[in-house]
Amino acid sequence: MGMEVVPVYPYIPALQRPDTTYAESTKENMELLFKRFFPAPLPANTSGITAAAAFYPPTVNWPRITEEEVERAAKGPGQDKVPGPCKIPNRALKEGLTVLLLQLVRLFNACLFHG
Repeated sequence: MGMEVVPVYPYIPALQRPDTTYAESTKENMELLFKRFFPAPLPANTSGITAAAAFYPPTVNWPRITEEEVERAAKGPGQDKVPGPCKIPNRALKEGLTVLLLQLVRLFNACLFHG
């Protein structure tokens, strides 16, 4: 009386190769799909890169950010003010500053000098 439930498995029919023959396995189907949707990139024309380097401005020697500057910046805004674009609550910065200070100084200097 009850209907028998038959599991349905995904099925991909054999795909046609560029030579018009058909793939013989799931793995070969996968390789054909991969080649079709993720082709190898074309070689880049890099002939103008060396000439463009002459137009970059000279490197700026920024002073390193100090622990005092990070402390002053973290203590500035009110504890319950709305966080900035980083979404880190000011209360978390203020209360965790003793633990985070050295890491923040290193992080900010790395961003400044290495991009």
